[in-house]
Amino acid sequence: MLSLSAISFAVATTLSGYLASLCFRPPNPHPNSRQAWGAQDSIGPFVAHSASILASRFITFGFCFLHALLTLLVDGGAASPPSHLNLDLFRWSWIAPLAFLSILVGVALRLAAFNALGSRFTFALTKPNELNTRGIYAYIQHPSYTGIVLAVVPVHLLFFRWDGWLSYCISPSILDGLRGWGPLCYAVLIPSYVFSLGLRVVEEEAMLKEVFGEEWIAWNERTKRFIPGLF
Repeated sequence: MLSLSAISFAVATTLSGYLASLCFRPPNPHPNSRQAWGAQDSIGPFVAHSASILASRFITFGFCFLHALLTLLVDGGAASPPSHLNLDLFRWSWIAPLAFLSILVGVALRLAAFNALGSRFTFALTKPNELNTRGIYAYIQHPSYTGIVLAVVPVHLLFFRWDGWLSYCISPSILDGLRGWGPLCYAVLIPSYVFSLGLRVVEEEAMLKEVFGEEWIAWNERTKRFIPGLF
């Protein structure tokens, strides 16, 4: 018989995966050539491509859903855990509620940014006709980027792991060779994400400064980029 703890953990995991996948759903269509900011948009063609969007949403939700499913199968005795499976990843621990809370807050921030900018929010840089300094943008310049970091990082740390459900798909000999390499993989992935995000911020701010001039400079000086009052 399934335990209430396993059921609640599986539900929280599935819901978190669904919510995190919403971060990759474009609120508006890709801008046409007249609307797009063609001067400099290094990552826009990639992040706004339909294949990239679909893959990001499918992988984010899929990994979480499979994790939730395996939680129920292991708890109910329908699946025998292999030797490399980290059972602590499939039960409530001190870090799980913090991760789920981070995902919830991150998605809320991301969707709030979608709503605040309305039709002006696109995944590719688009020349705006108005600088929004109201609502959440009165306190923070890039709430959508803060949001996606808060939502996606916990998903990677908890569910994108080869000692999770992937241990059922990878041979033990390969898993033996991968043991201890997890931190190194994160050490490579995280800087690449930081670089991509930093590049987008630099190019987006250059666009806003060119379009709005002194209005953007004044707003930039009185607000923080990612964390209100701090950073």
